[in-house]
Amino acid sequence: MTKQDIENIVAQGIANAIPIFVAAIKSPNEPQHIIPSKHTIEDNFSNSINGGNDHINHDNESQHTPRPKKRKAATPGCTFKEFLACKPAEFAGNEGATATLRWLEKTEAVIAISKCAEEDQVMYASNLFKEGALEWWNTVLQAKGRRVAYAMTWEEFKNLVERKFCPEYEKEQMANKFLNHRMTGVDCRGYTSTFFEYARVVPNLASPE
Repeated sequence: MTKQDIENIVAQGIANAIPIFVAAIKSPNEPQHIIPSKHTIEDNFSNSINGGNDHINHDNESQHTPRPKKRKAATPGCTFKEFLACKPAEFAGNEGATATLRWLEKTEAVIAISKCAEEDQVMYASNLFKEGALEWWNTVLQAKGRRVAYAMTWEEFKNLVERKFCPEYEKEQMANKFLNHRMTGVDCRGYTSTFFEYARVVPNLASPE
């Protein structure tokens, strides 16, 4: 098999996997048994190289078939100590747009794992701020008042954090890099890793086309 043949197979594998990846980016709150991980996408690339397209379709169908077992509803709520026991990351505010979105994702996961009550989510998450982020949050508390600020929904809090720490100029830079992103040779892992990073910041540009 020639190098050109391999690159053609890899390109086809990417075309097949991108719709799955886009669904994951645009539906971050879907259960994990439905939305594939980055590793799943990379595995699909590898299977495409080995000529395993039929196997990929079969595996994806089998992953979508099982349904989670119903569990008894638990009373939501946890103490801040229990929240911290899940080891959420602190946030300084100087890490850049990609790191900001990654922090929000990880904190949201901790909220789910700890079964944090809705009325405590903003208070607990904002107590992870430090340095510049903490200084900014203190101005928010002064402007809105503590009661109003802590009464925000999680989505409102996320949007506020994104507007502050994911500036438009950085999104524009990332969008330009995203549009010019190309795979070099057969480096599927490097391509998908960078694709995933860019798509976090500019999900509106992530499409099968």
